[in-house]
Amino acid sequence: ERGAREVRLTAQDLAAYGRDLGENLVRLLAEMRGVKGEFRVRLGMMNPDTAASFFSDLVALLKEEPRFYKYLHMPVQSGDNRVLRLMRRRYTVELFEKLVRELQRELPMACLATDVIVGFPGEDEKAFENTCRLLERVQPDKVHIARYSVRPHTLAATYPQLPEPVKKRRSQYLTELVAELTLRRNLEFVGREEKALLVEVKGEGVVGRLVNYRPEVVGNVDAEAVLGKFADVVIEEAAPIYLVGRAVSLH
Repeated sequence: ERGAREVRLTAQDLAAYGRDLGENLVRLLAEMRGVKGEFRVRLGMMNPDTAASFFSDLVALLKEEPRFYKYLHMPVQSGDNRVLRLMRRRYTVELFEKLVRELQRELPMACLATDVIVGFPGEDEKAFENTCRLLERVQPDKVHIARYSVRPHTLAATYPQLPEPVKKRRSQYLTELVAELTLRRNLEFVGREEKALLVEVKGEGVVGRLVNYRPEVVGNVDAEAVLGKFADVVIEEAAPIYLVGRAVSLH
């Protein structure tokens, strides 16, 4: 009613919504489909183990509702099950990969974001290699890379710590690998015409979000006048974390 064009649902683990109420995220989203208007809904981070019980229904809903971004942020943190156990994560690499495969099979154009921690205590070279190979297999569209640092009063703070140069080297290597993977994915969009919601002024251009929440910088528009509008955009260039293009029509 107030003209909002983008709604973001966010939580530490969005998939846990409603557990204390006898509800779940899918039922909430189903109710949101009844809201009239032209807008977009972006889902926040959800853990694989929490989302697993209704994941198929969630993917089906994203597939059916054009106003929901075809986007999921699902952290994996490590591609090694031993390290995940040390982290006290309640999921396995196999579960994460199974959910990703389902998403990619049902929604090939969906955008997948994930998180990785490098240098967690106990991460040896084999474990780090497993993380790299996992990312190569699932081909995520965005990866948040964090170099582990000690948090006081946590169990991990009592573990033997990895040397800082090792953590730095692994972080740099993974950053380069991810840039290569995400650029390859973004290049697939060059030459396409897509619909984007123009949401943010960035330098001399405007950032638009495609239906899968992929960002595109649009430079040939009046930034202040077009925020909140939809545009048909032609994608002309690709970088590892964004696309570049021009608007051909506004609506």
